[in-house]
Amino acid sequence: MSQRLLTTVVGHSHRCDPEAVGMDAARAISNTHEWFEVNSGWAPPDEDELAEWLGDGVCRCPDDCLVEPDGWCLHGLASWWLILRAMDADA
Repeated sequence: MSQRLLTTVVGHSHRCDPEAVGMDAARAISNTHEWFEVNSGWAPPDEDELAEWLGDGVCRCPDDCLVEPDGWCLHGLASWWLILRAMDADA
């Protein structure tokens, strides 16, 4: 991850980084794990909350951005659906 993107994600400056637009799910998940290392207070949604989001065709990212379930925000963080799916695949 570039230092510029890390600064944008960690500082949550709401600036769009051009690198975030062209990334894929694997990179967004990796970015999110790096974000977890320097941000505290996050917790995955419970099953009911995730189901409600998915029923509405949306999902949140750990920084609370609203995205498509299989997407990532302009800060480069993956949706909770992508993160939890990747964790299940690793188990």
